[in-house]
Amino acid sequence: MFTASSVRRSALILGIVLSACSSAAKPAAVITTTTTSTTAAPTTTTVPPTTTTTVAPTTTATPTTTTTVAPTTTTVAPTTTSSTAPAAPTTTLDAASAADLKLADAALLTAADFPADWTTKPADPSTPVDDAAAKHDYESCIGLPGAPASEDALSATTPDFSDSTGNITVSGNVSVLPVASITRDKAAIASPKYLGCTRDAFTQLVKAQLASDPSSAGVKIGKVTVRELSMVGLGEFRRAIRLAVPVTGPDGAATVYFDVIDVLRGRAEIQLTVDSVPQAFPVAEESRLIRLMIDRLPATF
Repeated sequence: MFTASSVRRSALILGIVLSACSSAAKPAAVITTTTTSTTAAPTTTTVPPTTTTTVAPTTTATPTTTTTVAPTTTTVAPTTTSSTAPAAPTTTLDAASAADLKLADAALLTAADFPADWTTKPADPSTPVDDAAAKHDYESCIGLPGAPASEDALSATTPDFSDSTGNITVSGNVSVLPVASITRDKAAIASPKYLGCTRDAFTQLVKAQLASDPSSAGVKIGKVTVRELSMVGLGEFRRAIRLAVPVTGPDGAATVYFDVIDVLRGRAEIQLTVDSVPQAFPVAEESRLIRLMIDRLPATF
C-alpha cells in the first residue's frame, strides 16, 4: 500500500521534476538484464539483543543498505577505503526481531542486480515537507483511519540505484509486520478506493513539496493519473500502480513516472519504487526486480 516508506520515497520525486524542467532530459538507458557485477553486497551481522550493522572491508565503492527500525533509523555511511566505517548507534532488539531484520536485509536488491554502469547512493530518509496531513487524509480516504500500521514494522531499505543517464531511480524495501498490520495492509490493497486515494495523496505531497522549495518557482504539475500495472505470479495480495505526473517549467515540459509495486507475503511487505523521466520504466524489469526480493525471503517467512 501507499505506506510511510513510499510517502518518504515520493519526496525524492521533487528533484526529478525540477531536473526534467530545467534542462532537456537525457536519452533513457537500455536496460540489460544479463549484465553481471562482481561488486559484493554489504553484509549485516546481528547479535541479540542488539543489532550492529557493519560494512566489510572493501577497496571499491559498495552500495550501502539503510536498515530502519521504527522509530529509530540506523545508517552506515558509504566508504571507498579499505577501512571499516565507524559503527552507527545500535538499537536493542529481542532475538526474534533481530532474526527477522536480518532476513529482511538479506532479501534486498544489490548492485549486482543492475547493469554495471548503474550507480548507487544512500537513500535519503528525510521528507522536505510535513507529510502527517497527507498520511491522515490517505488513511481516511481508503477507510483505515488511525496511526499507520507500518510504523510498527522492522524495515530494511536499499540504497537508491540510478542508471547512467540519471533519469531512472530504483529502490526497494522489505518490512516485517505484526499480524494486525498485515491484516490492515491487505484491506488497503484490496480496497476499490486504493487507486484514487493513492493518486490524491501523492498529488497533495508533490504540490506541497513544490510550494516549499524556492528553486521550483515557475514549475507546475498537471493532473496526476494512475493506472494498474499487469504483474502476474506475485501472490494474491499485491498491487502494482503507475502514477504519471505532467510537469511544466520555465525551460520545458516532461512527464515523470512514479511506479509503486507492493507485495504482501506471510509477515513481510516487499515494495519496489521506481522514478523515471521522460519514459516509463519497463514493467518486465520491475517484475524481475521485485521477484528477486520475494525469492530471497524464506518460503515459510
